[in-house]
Amino acid sequence: MRRALAALAILALLFVSGPVEAILRAKAPPRLLGTRIGAGRLMSSVLTGAFRPLLSTYLFLRADTLYGHGRFDELHRHYRLILSLYPNNIRAREFLGWHLAFNLRNEAPSRELAWRWAREGLDILAETHGGRREIAYWCLAQCGQNSLDPVYPMRYAGPDLERERWWRERLSEWAQRRYAKPGMSRFEVGLEALDGQRGIFDLVWRAALATRMVYDAWARTGRCPDFDRARAALVEYAEAISDNPDLARLVRDDIAELDSIRAGRPRAVAPRPFPRAYRVAMAVLGIGRRTKNTALVQAAREALQRLDQAMNPDVTFFAEEIASAR
Repeated sequence: MRRALAALAILALLFVSGPVEAILRAKAPPRLLGTRIGAGRLMSSVLTGAFRPLLSTYLFLRADTLYGHGRFDELHRHYRLILSLYPNNIRAREFLGWHLAFNLRNEAPSRELAWRWAREGLDILAETHGGRREIAYWCLAQCGQNSLDPVYPMRYAGPDLERERWWRERLSEWAQRRYAKPGMSRFEVGLEALDGQRGIFDLVWRAALATRMVYDAWARTGRCPDFDRARAALVEYAEAISDNPDLARLVRDDIAELDSIRAGRPRAVAPRPFPRAYRVAMAVLGIGRRTKNTALVQAAREALQRLDQAMNPDVTFFAEEIASAR
């Protein structure tokens, strides 16, 4: 009899143990953060307790050490660990996203790996307010050729152009996934990232992106459907810096130059500062080709030749561009 009662009691316990366990698990506090990355209970209490700020400092110091020693694969994994530990630290996310998109991108041994790391950084930056401005800057300076470079301009001929196309294709694919807008140029992606932001640096990068978008379209196709958008961005920037007359005058010069090229009456392109002169010459060349205006093509060719001589009389730096103008 006693054995039968014991058996029934065991069966009853087995019957209710499942539901009771489910209830207890549902009401239990979430696992410590450290246990979700494989750390034990002691380490988990450190990650979520009073030592957490010290751990954060250590991790960032460790990141600097790895970077200094060129251990970039390990550094990449280290950054992912920091993100998993501090998912709600916006400043940390912005910093890490920037480090991936800019620094690790430039240290990668291949462009495929460079893009993979840069893409991760862009994904992180896109989720933060300040990071969107960094995306805009990335589109200007890191997507292929550096359009802000004070010495070497964006080339529209030769191997530089081929590398530029590869990076543009990767960024366009990323932008389609992020913004659901296919076929965006690198400058359009940067402008999309800045949409709705009105800080002074947002105005600076918006004007730079819009201006280069115009010259880029003129150089490649001879036409620009976004001229009014670029002009409006420059006007807004000029108004915002009206208390700085010298800088505002330079921006108004940019507006006048755009207007003259659009009207088919480009001002003298040779005296302009380099590499701005190259950008203007290529814009005039593109418009001249499309409209079959031999006077514009001739003016662009002569401007490119003068630039080449000014840079180095013994080396023809813009050989491809000059040959195409002939």
